[in-house]
Amino acid sequence: MFKKIYESIGNIFSAKEEEYKVMTEEEYEQFLNKDKPKKKEIIPVYTAIIQFKRVLLVKEEGIWTLPGGMPYNHSNDEKFLCEKISEYFPRSELEMFVFNGKFGSNDSNGNHLESYVYRSELKDILTEPSSKIEDFTWTPGIDKVKPSHLAELVIRSLQQDRKINNYI
Repeated sequence: MFKKIYESIGNIFSAKEEEYKVMTEEEYEQFLNKDKPKKKEIIPVYTAIIQFKRVLLVKEEGIWTLPGGMPYNHSNDEKFLCEKISEYFPRSELEMFVFNGKFGSNDSNGNHLESYVYRSELKDILTEPSSKIEDFTWTPGIDKVKPSHLAELVIRSLQQDRKINNYI
């Protein structure tokens, strides 16, 4: 009987009649967590808002970039991006989300970062910006402003797909 109990919980103990070995703490943690889903990696999300063949860039901390960021505590990317736009431009709303792709870029410290980018449109005209951003612009390309590495990659992709113009 004693041996059968140990055989039934053999993942925790390895038993031989009188002798048994207790798992290490690390092995025990692995056993407890083996069926749990892995922690979801938080991936930055951005939106390329397109109007009249131009894309919206916002200036934050001196850098021109696409609206977005890290979606901590958000259940989905679209909800996060809608909240971010409302934060930047009160009373402005987004519609029509299309996944544009996963882009690898370097941040200001040279670290490689993967980001999801969605294309979207505004439901109506853009309202005055809040104090959360320094400035904003509608640009057809990278010649008018010096965008972040991610924004530059996305703009080039949109130009190649003819979603925005190649000229100013």
